[in-house]
Amino acid sequence: MVETGVVIQLPVDASPELIERLAEAFPDATIAPAEPEPLPMVFETAALDQALTDAVYAAPALPARLAAWWETLPFGGWGAIALVVGALLAGWLVERGVALLITDRAAGCGSAPFAARFGRALRWFTRRLLLIGVFAAAAVVVFRAVAPAEAALAAYARAMLTVVAFNRVLYVVLTAITAPGDSGRRLLAIDDEAARRLATAALWTITGLSAVGVLRGTLDVAAGVGPATVLARLALIAVSGLIGVGFFLRCAAPVRALLVRQLGPDPDSAAGWKRLLAERWSLGYIGLVLLDAGLKATGVLGLLGDGAMRGAGHAVAILVLVPLAVAGLRVWRAEATAATGEEDPVRGGAVCGFAALAEGAIIVAAATLILRAWGIDPFAPTAESALALVASRLVVAAVVLVAGFALWRAAAALMAARGDAAAPDISDEERQSRQRLGTILPVIRGFVLAVIGVVTVMTALSYLGLNIGPLIASAGVVGLAIGFGAQRLVADVISGLLYLYEDAFRIGEYIEVQGGKGRVERISIRSVRLRHPRGPVYTIPFSSMGTVQNHARDFATMKFSFQVPAGTDLEKVRKLVKKAGEKMMEDPEVAPHIIEPLKSQGAVAISGPAYTIGIKFTAKPGEQFAVRRRAFIAVSQALQENGIALYTPKLTLDPNNPAELKPMAPDGSIAAQ
Repeated sequence: MVETGVVIQLPVDASPELIERLAEAFPDATIAPAEPEPLPMVFETAALDQALTDAVYAAPALPARLAAWWETLPFGGWGAIALVVGALLAGWLVERGVALLITDRAAGCGSAPFAARFGRALRWFTRRLLLIGVFAAAAVVVFRAVAPAEAALAAYARAMLTVVAFNRVLYVVLTAITAPGDSGRRLLAIDDEAARRLATAALWTITGLSAVGVLRGTLDVAAGVGPATVLARLALIAVSGLIGVGFFLRCAAPVRALLVRQLGPDPDSAAGWKRLLAERWSLGYIGLVLLDAGLKATGVLGLLGDGAMRGAGHAVAILVLVPLAVAGLRVWRAEATAATGEEDPVRGGAVCGFAALAEGAIIVAAATLILRAWGIDPFAPTAESALALVASRLVVAAVVLVAGFALWRAAAALMAARGDAAAPDISDEERQSRQRLGTILPVIRGFVLAVIGVVTVMTALSYLGLNIGPLIASAGVVGLAIGFGAQRLVADVISGLLYLYEDAFRIGEYIEVQGGKGRVERISIRSVRLRHPRGPVYTIPFSSMGTVQNHARDFATMKFSFQVPAGTDLEKVRKLVKKAGEKMMEDPEVAPHIIEPLKSQGAVAISGPAYTIGIKFTAKPGEQFAVRRRAFIAVSQALQENGIALYTPKLTLDPNNPAELKPMAPDGSIAAQ
């Protein structure tokens, strides 16, 4: 049986009498207010006007709520405040006492490497952080020991302690970076005057923000969150924004001088956008301060979801610290690479790769913290906030892109270092290994970087809400089409991979193939480029190379011969050749290139009135020609010094038969036929 019902919808302004009459007429009916229509995904001007109107009408109720809270505090309002201030003062005194037991190290040198200065700054920061922890713990202990167990008072004390401790930590961070009194731990390349100026600006800024934080904490505890506190929160946001603008105006000159110095000895020759960024950097941060204040104000008005209603967060502080962290990381990378890159390129590449990944992690973490400070959780957006939903997708996609780019840079740096065969102070075996890696790495590098790029882009598009399934399918179809239409190209690529896998040749080796010969200059994904000794360049596809004759592997045996007259003592010639080889082994110019010394093979042929003497030696690949030139000189000198002349063939006319030419014997007679 199907049950049916009737729904009667009344206008919003229906009178109570009409509703009562309907209830009497339909006693079994259920009367309930209609569900409100869902809010639009984006806020409009009307919503902003309504939020401001509600705030203005509710603002007069704030003094009464503050007065009611004031009356609930034990010892009266001023007594409770004095109790909280006394606990904070007691915590500070305990902190000072502990600080006397911990002595700082002597000041270091301002010209020390960044790693040393960073270590000193980190130790100083850790010490100050521990002291702040002692301050907080002592304040809590003192407060609980003397204060009554009142929830309102405990909440207020907790809020005040949080504000004071957080702003003190922020000031310690800025002081650790500027180090006005110790250049040995100063992380910025600035002088003492600029450091003091920045530290003073940070002190006044933190003091102002602490005052604003105390007022905001009092407002949170006393009045909670609601329309009555909106105007007060907007005023506090405006004041904190003005404090931030003043901080960047105060820091504009010293930071501008620092950035201009980083452009080099001739700043005018730097790119225009770099000069503009160095000279007008403060305007960008002032814009960020205003954007931060605007977003917080929008959150307080309830237009960005519940997460931003409190208008809290320290986005500007994050935006200040992140560039400093990235700059410090790059300075460390440059110093570490300069120190280890020449001696150990692999370690230098690992340093560059680690720095790239660290930069990516810093940027991703900063973006996430900034959005959360603005009340937008990129990983758990609220359905009511279109801005939060869009921002979450953009942030996740940006995270993927930054991580992919960092991985791309790390892989490129590591592979570039692995293939560096020109590094000094490495063994021949290690050099050959790096030559092999340098030969195959270009192909692997292109493939790996292409895979990283494609996967990164596809993943980012998927997080943006784009269906990448059709893209992958289309890519597969295109790949098949290319495979069938470009079979020669596929053959070149596969042949090249097999040649490289079999280590048939390396960059810098001299080879002969069907298409030409020369020294290998470059290896691409489909061809090899050879430089002939006379200058021409051959670009040969892998599939057309055929058999590879490599003249630069392991060793090269060189053979040559000379002739002596038939009456020469062959044993004496053998000994003279051996002595010439021993003399060459004592020559510092050619001895390192000889693997097996020069030796005689005896008479390898008889050519009429002369013996043909064979000689051979084994040298390192590529050095055999230089060794052969020295061998010619050594053998000639040895024979001349011992009165042995090389055979010189002569032709003479036979007097009995003038038309016939016959060779002349060494004694001057006509050789017998």
